[in-house]
Amino acid sequence: MKALANFLGDRFPRIKKIIESEENSQIEVLNLIGSANRPFQSVLDSRTLPFHANPGEGFPGSRYFPGCDNLDEIENYAEELAKALFKGSEKYWFTTQPYSGTQANQIVYNAVLKPGDTILCLDLASGGHVSHWSFTNRYFNVEHYNVKNGRIDYQELKVLAEEVKPNLIIAGASSYPREIDYAILGNIAKQVNSLLLADLSHTASYVISGLHISPFSHAHFVTMTTHKTTRGVRGGMMFVAQDFEKQTKRSIFPISQGAPMFVEIIGKAIMLEELNNMDVKEYANKAIHFAKIIATELKDAGFKLYTDGTDTHLVVIDLSKSGISGKEAEENLQINGILANRNLIPNDPRPASVTSGLRIGVLMMVTLGFSENHVRDLASIILRSLKGYNNLANDTKKILESYS
Repeated sequence: MKALANFLGDRFPRIKKIIESEENSQIEVLNLIGSANRPFQSVLDSRTLPFHANPGEGFPGSRYFPGCDNLDEIENYAEELAKALFKGSEKYWFTTQPYSGTQANQIVYNAVLKPGDTILCLDLASGGHVSHWSFTNRYFNVEHYNVKNGRIDYQELKVLAEEVKPNLIIAGASSYPREIDYAILGNIAKQVNSLLLADLSHTASYVISGLHISPFSHAHFVTMTTHKTTRGVRGGMMFVAQDFEKQTKRSIFPISQGAPMFVEIIGKAIMLEELNNMDVKEYANKAIHFAKIIATELKDAGFKLYTDGTDTHLVVIDLSKSGISGKEAEENLQINGILANRNLIPNDPRPASVTSGLRIGVLMMVTLGFSENHVRDLASIILRSLKGYNNLANDTKKILESYS
C-alpha cells in the first residue's frame, strides 16, 4: 500500500490521506473479526496485472468476445489447482467466476430453484449466514434448523426435512464454530429427495487438510469465499456436480452477474498455487489451536461460549448473563486496539444491532506468525476489555509491532 500512496503523489490528496490512515490502523489495530485475514503478498501484487481490458463473457472455449485465449488458460489452470487441493472434487465442474461467496450461493438458487420452492438452512442466530436466507426469503419458502444444547441436532434436522420436504438443504455457517457433518446431511438430503449445498466459506482449509469431513460426494454444490482460511482476494468459487453444470453456467451469465473479473480470477489462481505449495494442514491446525487457547482462557475466567468451544478459527462468546452486550464488548475491544464483531446467539434477547454475543476469529494471528505466548497475552487483553478496562491499546500495539 505504501507504493500505491507514493504513486498517487499529490494528484489525489484526499484518497492518499485515507490510504495512509488505513495503513496506520493496520499497524496499530489487530483485526480479529471472524471473517478477516490478510491475503498472500503474491495475491495482493496480482491486483495490478493486465487482466482488466477484455470482458471475456462466457466460459473457457465458449466466449462472446475474441482474444480470450489467456483468459481461458488462467481459468482452466485455476480448475486444475483447485481439484488438486480438494480431494474428491475431480468429477465436479469448477469455476472461479463468482464475485463473492454470496454471489456463488445466489447462482445456485437461480440455477435449480423456482419461486415458492423450499430451502432448509441453519437459523441466523444459531450461526447461519445471511446469504442463506436474506435473498432467499424474497422468493422461496425458507425453513430453519437450529441447535440443541449448542450443537446441530441432526436427528431433529432429519425430522424437520421429512416434514417440510425442502428442494435445497444448505449446510454451512458464519458463526457456528463447530465441524459440520456433510455425510449425515448428504444422507438426509437423499432420503427427502433434496439437493445439498455445502458452503465452506469459513472451513475450506479444514476440508483441504482433512481436519473436517469433506462435502464432496455428498453435496451437489460446494461454494466458498476466497479471503478467509485460504488467504485470497475477496471473491467466490464453486464446485458443481456435473448434472447441474449447464444450468449453473446459465445462472452465472447472464442471470446472476456480468463479465468475469479476471484480475480477481488470476488472484484466485495465485492463491490456489500458494495453497498447493504450502502445508495447509499446519496452518489449519494452528488456527484451531489458537482458537482453543482463547476459548479455554475465556472459559477459565467464567465466560460462557456458544457451543462450549470450537473446531475452527472462531470463538463465539455468550454474553447474555454477563451484564454487557455484544455491541459494548465490540466497542471496549476497539478502544484497546482489537477489532471483533458483535454477533447474535440462539434465543438472543437483544436485537441484531446490539446482540448478546461476540465473535472472535484468530486467522490474522496465524497469518502474522504469532507465538502461543502472544496469543495468551491477547486473550488476557480480551478478558480485561470485556471487564471494562480501557487503557490496553499500547499492550496490543506492542504485540502487533513484533509481527507487522
